[in-house]
Amino acid sequence: MSDIVRRVKLLRPDGSVAWSDASVMEYAYRTSALKRQPHNGRRAMVLEVDMQLSPGDPQELRAVVERITEQRQMRTPEGCCAGSIFKRTMQYPAGFLIEQAGLKGYRVGGAEVSPKHANFLMNTDGATAADVKALIEHIQARVLEAFGQLLEPEIEFVGEWPAEDRGCESAAC
Repeated sequence: MSDIVRRVKLLRPDGSVAWSDASVMEYAYRTSALKRQPHNGRRAMVLEVDMQLSPGDPQELRAVVERITEQRQMRTPEGCCAGSIFKRTMQYPAGFLIEQAGLKGYRVGGAEVSPKHANFLMNTDGATAADVKALIEHIQARVLEAFGQLLEPEIEFVGEWPAEDRGCESAAC
């Protein structure tokens, strides 16, 4: 993705909006300059992305899109979910560890571990941010207890959360 991003439109913590060259993002695997910035609950957020795409054969591109879409639909639960929640550990996919911990179908309020893929959380009944956060913490505790692995969220807690509730390692973030 970083190869095709030309510039990004950012909402800065002070509320201003501006376009920046993609080079300021310092993209790397699962990270960027934005993720590495201390934010104390507030950091710049990407609003828009300007990309430079390469031309290709429309039929070939459609076939690739259809194949990828079909593969994702087989793996991804249907319904209200935000995608995968935890990063893969060095040894095992997070979904495998969550499933082995017996958490498929486990619920907190309206948030549920998907019965189809354990690394997806579903909003089954008006889940609140607090429900989702509590479920994430429960999953982390159970997997740590069972396998000695602390699952790291792919998602970030945005807003007025205490530092320890944003998935931060220190008060500097």
